[in-house]
Amino acid sequence: MGWRLVGCVTRHNQYRNNATRTAPSTASSFINKTAHPTPLSTPQNKWSASVVRPYSDQTIGTVANSFAVFKLCGIPAFVQWGPWVLETAERVPGLRQASRFIVKKTFFKHFCGGETADEVHKTMINYRKRGIGVILYYAVEAEISTQTPTLDQIITEAQRTAMGMKESATIAAQHPQNFIAVKISPFIPPNVLVRWTNTLRAVKSAFDRATAAASDGKVSKDRFFDALGAEFPVLQQQKDKDTLFEQINSDRNGFVDYIDVSNMFTIANKEARTTLLVDQKADIDTGLKLATEEDFKVFDAVVPILEDVVSHSKNLNVKVIIDAEWTYVQPAIDEIALYLTKKYNGVRGDVTGGINGGRPVIFNTYQMYLKDALGRVKIELERARRENYNIGVKIVRGAYIVSETDRANKMNYENPICASLEHTHASYNAGIDVCLSAIKEITPDPKPTDPLPIQFFVASHNFESVLHADKKIRELGLDPESDCVGFGQLMGMQDGTTYAVAANGLKGYKCVPYGPVDVTIPYLVRRAQENSAVLGGVAVDKNNLWEEIYSRLSIRYFLDVISFRLAKNLTTR
Repeated sequence: MGWRLVGCVTRHNQYRNNATRTAPSTASSFINKTAHPTPLSTPQNKWSASVVRPYSDQTIGTVANSFAVFKLCGIPAFVQWGPWVLETAERVPGLRQASRFIVKKTFFKHFCGGETADEVHKTMINYRKRGIGVILYYAVEAEISTQTPTLDQIITEAQRTAMGMKESATIAAQHPQNFIAVKISPFIPPNVLVRWTNTLRAVKSAFDRATAAASDGKVSKDRFFDALGAEFPVLQQQKDKDTLFEQINSDRNGFVDYIDVSNMFTIANKEARTTLLVDQKADIDTGLKLATEEDFKVFDAVVPILEDVVSHSKNLNVKVIIDAEWTYVQPAIDEIALYLTKKYNGVRGDVTGGINGGRPVIFNTYQMYLKDALGRVKIELERARRENYNIGVKIVRGAYIVSETDRANKMNYENPICASLEHTHASYNAGIDVCLSAIKEITPDPKPTDPLPIQFFVASHNFESVLHADKKIRELGLDPESDCVGFGQLMGMQDGTTYAVAANGLKGYKCVPYGPVDVTIPYLVRRAQENSAVLGGVAVDKNNLWEEIYSRLSIRYFLDVISFRLAKNLTTR
């Protein structure tokens, strides 16, 4: 089967004061207990990992394992050859069981929340005790292929994936304010998404040419049909152009902009989408083909399955993040996310709409290492303002830098990724500023029980960006308790940042993967291959882990344990 499922797993408030934790029952067993007091002499800088102590409730064995995992992740040869060793072991019966056992006791233990629902629930409880929410992610990943399975096969796989997503929502609902994350490519074959993406980009390119000389980005009816009709003959041949244009021209002023056009040509608009069908040469590169009638049948069959997942989550008060994927399928994913947003997020100010009293259900994800990401965020904020619906925005830096660069080089088009790390940082922080300012503009003083037309999620392993967001929140006078902003990191990554977020009164979350070990192995391999900068740049995590190990073995810590126990005994008499 050309469209191969290659992995399934789910990925990525106040911090409880250290003084409220239970001390070890005896000093001799302090390194194996799950609760430890903060050293009494530590200065209370709540952004410092030495104060927050993210690993303080873990056994010394777990801390040592995490340290070893990060040491291995920092070895280039291990990252390069590890996947080959695992793939080879999977083909040998005896080695298969041994390799899975090793992975479960090391990498899986550190990066994943468990194999079963019960194990995941325990992980969630541990995070909740320290004021951390979770994002459960049943991430079935798909490979790009030139082959498209039959419609029946697609529906079967989509239904199977939906079952896993709905299970994630059911688990997440055991605690309030949790999320699930959803990938679109396991539901709809990537090559179908590629073709619809190519069609949407052809529409945008034609429109951009038409508005090249227009300072306001708008065109008249005649200019619109001349520009798009050259690309899509069926559109040009429409007899009743006036009626079609009026459907696009939302404010009836005789001119349309890109938001108007993209609202018209959607996969849900069956009449409009047929005008974008074109005759294509049989020998055209598969990566350049446009959408077909057969593709539309796939969308019509699978989108209702996606809606079932969202409806299930909404009924359980679980929010849904639509995950970002490759740039060559992202416009199609964005369009599906927009459809779900408009259907489920509710009207602004209506406490009966959306979720949790007038708040967004759907959050779309934007990879800010892309050159066009900031512009897309601004467009969607403006679209939501015009049409008066709630919107959820999540920003990440991005996880496909290797494959995106390779594809751009092979297909000879401009690399969509920012030219430098500094440009990516600037793009990300600008996204923070734009979204927080938009929240301030529409809800100047948000309260915990108020409807929220905009909710924003900062997903970052970059500590400086987290500090930037915190500073901006306080400058604007936004109340973190209103839940207008959330922060998240992957499980096992930047734990010091996550717990510091919660310790400073912000909403912190962990993206928690779960699933059978044999299914999570491809996910772990891909994390190493696609995001080596994350798995290789782990100096901060390693330092924090080493400090935790050192503190447990130091005389000062031993004395602190005794002092903590004595102080507790005196206060309970």
